[in-house]
Amino acid sequence: MVPKTNLPSLTKDELEQFNRDGFIVLRDVLPTSTVRLLMSAMDSIMADGGSFNRDRENGSDGYRNCISLHPDFIRLLDHPRTLMAALQILGPHIHLMGTHAIHYRGGQAAPPKDPRWHTDIYGIPQDIGYEVVPRLAVKCAFCLSDHSQPNSGMTVLARGSNRLQRPFDVNHPEDARTVIVPALNAGDVFLFENRLWHAIGWNVQNHDRRCIMINYGFRWLKPLDYLTLDRQILTKMNPVQLDLIAGLDLDPQGYVASGRDGQVLNELFGSLRHSGAASLSPHGGMLQ
Repeated sequence: MVPKTNLPSLTKDELEQFNRDGFIVLRDVLPTSTVRLLMSAMDSIMADGGSFNRDRENGSDGYRNCISLHPDFIRLLDHPRTLMAALQILGPHIHLMGTHAIHYRGGQAAPPKDPRWHTDIYGIPQDIGYEVVPRLAVKCAFCLSDHSQPNSGMTVLARGSNRLQRPFDVNHPEDARTVIVPALNAGDVFLFENRLWHAIGWNVQNHDRRCIMINYGFRWLKPLDYLTLDRQILTKMNPVQLDLIAGLDLDPQGYVASGRDGQVLNELFGSLRHSGAASLSPHGGMLQ
């Protein structure tokens, strides 16, 4: 659970980098013992082989809403370094948009036929236009395997494409120059926002790529892979984690219950601000 004092926070330079590039890398977030625990949890759900919420595409395999499949994933919802970063970027009025356990097999002889360049939260730019899409969500990708070598399945990113006001085109020379593949180790995390264009990587290494995605977004956005969670799962959560779960703002009749939305997160954000941590403005600037 997140402590109320000595909160970790992004520096002003790191926030400016995120604002400019659309992503940031946090090193050594998870210790080796936690990586091993989460790898074991992934082995367990993949071995069960259920079809519900299973997500298979271009050599990738895994499960959406993975916190409903194994309790060990729940600990990532309020990891101090990533949740505090999300609060600094989006502010306190956020909830969990979704979780995703990804297993991307190694030894691929050829790159994906369609790397599927895309932004997140499908449909928004098509509905309102690329030029006005705001920052709405932050996804935290916890690396459980080594991505330090080229072509190890790491997500391909287009640096600064969060500021594009048109669709990204990897065949356009100006866009192609922004393409990068971060070199990450097990235990590292990269955070990126919904407007950043990204694509599936190529894994020629002799080990599989495994990561856990935790997605935060504004409370008024509909979650992507759940509406409610089983009560047995909720009983395993602490107050911070519960505050992140969509639907718990509602009273028994289905109305939003005034005063119940994000109390704990508001307190954490207040503690961050009191400590002097900077945060991003919804309009893209910096709040001191």
